[in-house]
Amino acid sequence: MQVIEFICPLCQGPLRRESEAYVCARDQRSYPVTLGIPDLRVYTDQLVQSVTEQALIARLLAEYPNRSFAELVELDRSLSPAVPSSLRARRRVHIEGGVVRAKSSLAEMQRLGALSARGQFLEIGCGTGEFLVAAADVFQTVVGLDISLPRLILAKKQLEDTGRQAIVISASAESLPFSHESFHLVVGSDVIEHVENPVQVMREAYRVLVSGGAIFLATPNRWSLTPEPHVNVWGVGFLPKAWRERYVALVRNVPYRNVSLLNWFEIRRLLGQTRISRWQIILPALSSEHTARLPAWARAAVPVYHALKDYPLTKWLVYLFGPLFHVICIKK
Repeated sequence: MQVIEFICPLCQGPLRRESEAYVCARDQRSYPVTLGIPDLRVYTDQLVQSVTEQALIARLLAEYPNRSFAELVELDRSLSPAVPSSLRARRRVHIEGGVVRAKSSLAEMQRLGALSARGQFLEIGCGTGEFLVAAADVFQTVVGLDISLPRLILAKKQLEDTGRQAIVISASAESLPFSHESFHLVVGSDVIEHVENPVQVMREAYRVLVSGGAIFLATPNRWSLTPEPHVNVWGVGFLPKAWRERYVALVRNVPYRNVSLLNWFEIRRLLGQTRISRWQIILPALSSEHTARLPAWARAAVPVYHALKDYPLTKWLVYLFGPLFHVICIKK
């Protein structure tokens, strides 16, 4: 595994490693290291670096040596009792299928010629690390970045449990702490809908790509006819943005913040605001391994989805109302 050099996310100057921190001499700013995970966050919101997050980090660190990844995930959920059990179950299913989805996405990129042989890999919004596990079998160097330090502690444990190696770092996708042209592939799976500034995220991903490198995005469709995947509520994406949080609270009694799904038109508009000139929006095939954990009604709809997306006269309907998109961008 190659060594990745971090830079200051504010001034892009060099960082000096000390015993428990990285230090920027120019800004006189210190970035702490927790469980070997650098915390280079410069963007925060009410969910990040809060009292709740600090309590969760302390609990995870205390239990880390004696718990498996699966046990730590259960512990994470036990500290969020306000989340309904049905949504916790959906999250567990999503995590369990993450490595399979990642392998399918890597195979898709290979078919499209967007996968560099070996090279250096970065995932923004890596969460609990499922894509990192799959990428570690393909790339020489694997780096996972997330705004949530608790998720990265879980990712580190999953990598250990599976015998994989990757670097994990807490930072903002809008201010990547890496030099220009550091990576051959940048992945954002189910993340672009959660960031505050999607245009800046795409510009930063483009900046750290080598020439010929690729950006891969996976994101749900705002106009999908299926339930909104984060809260399992129908019709959220068709409402005005100001109404969505109140609607979800009324139907599901859970918060709906930091989620802004995109439709086909909005993805095109987003890409048009960057320097990226080579891109395509793909309607992905859903493998049997991918769909095995879906509800019965969703599994029954998959053959219909495949038939419609591959038929020229109905393909545009799937772009408008299908469940999700994959986006491939190539840097010249």
